[in-house]
Amino acid sequence: MIPPYELEQLWSQHAAELRLLAQMRTDSADDCVQEAFVRLSQQSSAPLDPLAWLARVVRNLALTELRTDRRRRRREAEKSRSDDRWFMVDSQSIDGHGPCEVEWALRQLAPEFRELVVAVIWNHMTFRQIADAFDMTSATAHRRYREALEELRRILQSDQPTDDMCDGDEHFDKQEISYDL
Repeated sequence: MIPPYELEQLWSQHAAELRLLAQMRTDSADDCVQEAFVRLSQQSSAPLDPLAWLARVVRNLALTELRTDRRRRRREAEKSRSDDRWFMVDSQSIDGHGPCEVEWALRQLAPEFRELVVAVIWNHMTFRQIADAFDMTSATAHRRYREALEELRRILQSDQPTDDMCDGDEHFDKQEISYDL
């Protein structure tokens, strides 16, 4: 084990330079340096050259962070490009509007309203469950749900998506399931 005073001395002398090394590869440079020192403190015996050991570990951690960040950005980019549909297996029909129109209208709702509608209709949650999950009273959940339905109905009656948004979409089954709005 490396004594704490040696770790402190190594930190004072080299942390800033090790941070610079990590900054070339990642925005998490501080985390990489800290993790390297934690790993050094867990070694059963001190490496022959602690600075070289720390530099290698910091560099490896920074490279790992870089790869992780690239994978995350790639997944996010793919997800943002994908045409995710909300209704794939048993599509929904509301007030005579097909799944494409309903999805489009739901996307027009404010996020708070959209969450409530999805929670009640598709997750079959009670207003008590919604109140617990969304940190509100059940009366507030019910009131906001009614407001959300009114807004959804207004959107569906006025601003319709164009036909080409819905045509030829193989994700949607035209099976109709009605819900009281």
